[in-house]
Amino acid sequence: MDRMEGGGFPEDLGLRHMETLEDLGDSLRRLRRRYARRRSDALLSYRYLAEKTGYAHGVIGGYFSGKVLPPPDKLDVIVVLLGADSAERLAFAAARDAVEEGRRRHPEGGAAPGTPGVELLDRL
Repeated sequence: MDRMEGGGFPEDLGLRHMETLEDLGDSLRRLRRRYARRRSDALLSYRYLAEKTGYAHGVIGGYFSGKVLPPPDKLDVIVVLLGADSAERLAFAAARDAVEEGRRRHPEGGAAPGTPGVELLDRL
């Protein structure tokens, strides 16, 4: 979702152009950086996120590196922990589902351009 930051620059979490698992990992990293910026703090470590969520830190690393597709419930826990608002939560869920559907249709690893779940992001 594009939002305006305090400085007036549009914020882009990369959710509008989601096609691959790597894109989802990139959007999670952007969300993590935004959370740190808003708190004027360092990035939350994967170990810290693992401690807060109860997930293994290696699995968290897999999600953020775009190597592992998070289950919907785990993705939601992570994005909430990183300060996503309700519209962003829906957008992450739709993007994740589009990636999963694209992987089913195109086993080489991504959502086909025009995947219905991705267009939902424009309406949020």
